Amino acid sequence: PIIFTSTADGLDGNYAVTNRGKWGGLIILGRAFNNVRSTDLRDGGPSPSTSITGTDGVGLIEGLASGDSRHFYGMPVGQEMNNDNSGVLRHVSLRHGGELLGTANEINGLTLGSVGSGTTIEHIEVTSNLDDAFEFFGGTVNAKYLIAMHCDDDYIDYDQGYTGKIQFFYGLQGPDNSGGALNQGD
Repeated sequence: PIIFTSTADGLDGNYAVTNRGKWGGLIILGRAFNNVRSTDLRDGGPSPSTSITGTDGVGLIEGLASGDSRHFYGMPVGQEMNNDNSGVLRHVSLRHGGELLGTANEINGLTLGSVGSGTTIEHIEVTSNLDDAFEFFGGTVNAKYLIAMHCDDDYIDYDQGYTGKIQFFYGLQGPDNSGGALNQGD
């Protein structure tokens, strides 16, 4: 596999699964449908969501700054491309990611924002991530053969109108042994 991991990981099996948040994560952004609207509010609060860009159908991906157009996903309503092709991601292992960028703002192992059905996502492993293993923000991409282990939040999370298919998923959740706030979550 192609391995993304911490520089401290010797790839010899001795880097503990409790080492999370040592680098960011992999983010793929596309032009397929999502249901982001400029009127969306944060969960439980009256202020706008951090993903709001002011254009219905265009979102700012979680964890990234608004000053760079490369951080946006989706297309204005009516211009979406549900069969958009963001390439092929196959036989990839993402280890020890999920860097904490700010309070309650970490990067997922694999983040997919409005990725279209023309994209191939297969045989992907996320292990020891500080946030979600896989998160889909809208989009229509299908994903197969996903593995998530020892992550500290959701193993699969999806929102903003994701309508793809996920097939052959395996998750392994075990005790964290470090105690405190890093006990494996959701």
